[in-house]
Amino acid sequence: MESLKLDEKGCPMIGAGGGALFMRDRAHIHYSEMSMEVLAAHLSMQLGGPVADFTGLPGKYDIDLCWSQDPSRASVSASPDREPVPTASTPSVPTLMQALQNQLGLRLELKKGPVDFVVVDHAEKLPTQN
Repeated sequence: MESLKLDEKGCPMIGAGGGALFMRDRAHIHYSEMSMEVLAAHLSMQLGGPVADFTGLPGKYDIDLCWSQDPSRASVSASPDREPVPTASTPSVPTLMQALQNQLGLRLELKKGPVDFVVVDHAEKLPTQN
């Protein structure tokens, strides 16, 4: 099995084309030409709840964001047997909230408001004809 490869910031390495990589306790996204609305959608998936874009920032941006998915294990790296072990040379990786603030200058605020959702109250086992 291939070992985890980290860049100089302690993030999982992403190829030249960009994308998202989630390995064990670390996550790294790198996209060119991403709108704040699309970033909010990505954050919604990561946080398991709605994230709305209230930045008012139009246009598209190069987004490079690295974070720890488990803050208690933010400064660990992989050993050959795939179990994380702390090392002095591995950079500490911030939580998602810290990474948004420090790497992108963005902040998430908890707010209450209306949320659209779909409720399925009945389902047929077999489809019926129209």
